[in-house]
This record gives sequence, C-alpha cells and structure tokens, in this order.
Amino acid sequence: MEDNKKRIEAETRKFLKDVRKFITEKNNGQILPLLPRHIAQIARIEQMEKYLDDAKEAVKNVSSALEDFMEAQKKIIALEHYYEGGCWKKDFEDDEAGLLPSYLKRGVLTEDAIYDLLTDNDELLEIISMDQFEKLW
Repeated sequence: MEDNKKRIEAETRKFLKDVRKFITEKNNGQILPLLPRHIAQIARIEQMEKYLDDAKEAVKNVSSALEDFMEAQKKIIALEHYYEGGCWKKDFEDDEAGLLPSYLKRGVLTEDAIYDLLTDNDELLEIISMDQFEKLW
C-alpha cells in the first residue's frame, strides 16, 4: 500500500513537472498559475483555433470551387440550348445511323448525360441559395 502511494506521488510530481514545462514552453519561459479552469480554457481555445483553421480552409476551397462553378454556368447554358434545341436530336440520330466518325468522343450524345448534368446543376443552385443556408441557423 505504501509503495503504491509513493508510486502515485512520484507519477503526480512527474505529471506536474511535465505540465509546468509545457506551460513554460508555451508562454516564453513564464510560469503561470494553472488552475483546473485554465486547463479547460486552454483546451477550448485550442479547439476553437482548430475550428478557425479548418473553416478558413473550407471557405477558401468553396470560394475557388464557386468561381469554377459560376464560370461553368455559361457552358451549362450552352449545353441546355444544344440539348433542348434541334441540334442534339439531329446529332444523336446521325450517330445512330453511323454517319459520324468512330473516333469521335460522343458522351454528349448519350440520352442521360446532359439531362443528368442539368438536374445536378439545378440541385446545386438550389443548395447554394440563401434559403438553404438559413436552415443551418
């Protein structure tokens, strides 16, 4: 029992020494009083700092993606006009009749590719509208 008590006291002294060293290193050599509320406060500040870093990175990434997305809208509008006008149907029929060269990439002529893109685009436009973001609050 006495040995166990001595071991716990030694571990406690080592822990406190490690904490003091950590606090001293973090505060440019200053030793600050460390109360239990400080431990929670330090943990909270470190967590909020991580949230800030993560959120800044996410906002930067979304901002870049939104720029690309907005630039793509011109192309999407052109695809929509191509699909809904008579050109897509004519190109599709000519492809089915074997009138187009075999080396030609023809993903645009599949029956669902443009439709699916337009649907996905509409869903994204709805998500990025302010009404969707208000639901977060």
